[in-house]
This record gives sequence, C-alpha cells and structure tokens, in this order.
Amino acid sequence: MRVDPAVVRDVQGMGKVVAKLTEENSWDGVTSYSEVLVMDVGSKDPSESLKKATVGLQKNGWKVERARPPETIFLRSKSSEHVTLMMYGIEFFEAERGSDPTLKRLVQEGQREAAPNSPVVIRMENEDAS
Repeated sequence: MRVDPAVVRDVQGMGKVVAKLTEENSWDGVTSYSEVLVMDVGSKDPSESLKKATVGLQKNGWKVERARPPETIFLRSKSSEHVTLMMYGIEFFEAERGSDPTLKRLVQEGQREAAPNSPVVIRMENEDAS
C-alpha cells in the first residue's frame, strides 16, 4: 500500500513542495513505500524551518515520537497507524544521506527552488507486511 494520499496532502499543506521522490523497497516479506519531499515552509533559518513544520504537523494530529532539533524530528500519524514521518534539517540530511546520488540531486533541486529559504526534508513511510 502506498503512502495514503490524504496523509501526503496533509503534509504538503505546510508549505511548497520544491522536490519530490517516491521509493519502494522490499526485504523479508515487508514492502516499504516512501515519499521524500523537500519543502519550503517559509523560514530562513534551518532550526526555525524544522520547528515551524513540526508545529504545523502537530496541528494536523501528528504526534512527535522523538525530537532531536535541529537535526531530526520523528512523528507518527494518528489517522494512519502504519505511516511514520521523519523530518530532517537540510544540513543534517545532506550529511547523513548525501552519498546517495538520487537523494543528493533531490536536495540540490530543492535548495535551488527554495532559495533563499531553508527547506526541510520530509520522508513519509508506509510499511505493508504482506
């Protein structure tokens, strides 16, 4: 099952999606579907961007499970139990995931489109144990 379109719309409502990637991975009978978004939430500072995006998601019923600002925030959807969301500050995402050429291009595209603002990277994942 793909990430619920209602969840994607909920997240996209926080700002402008400037780059997007859909991924599908399978291992040991579990298929994981991910939507990776680079979003401009209208802030000029990376810490402020992550905070603003978190507050917006909490207003839409997301629960913060783990927070390590300004690097990452892990949230869970109240409406879709199998959907999780990891938000990254752009610098942290680049440092952690920068070696993957597809993700590197995604971030570069997002930074060009969001300039001079500080975008956030959002990875929504839906696990289907089938």
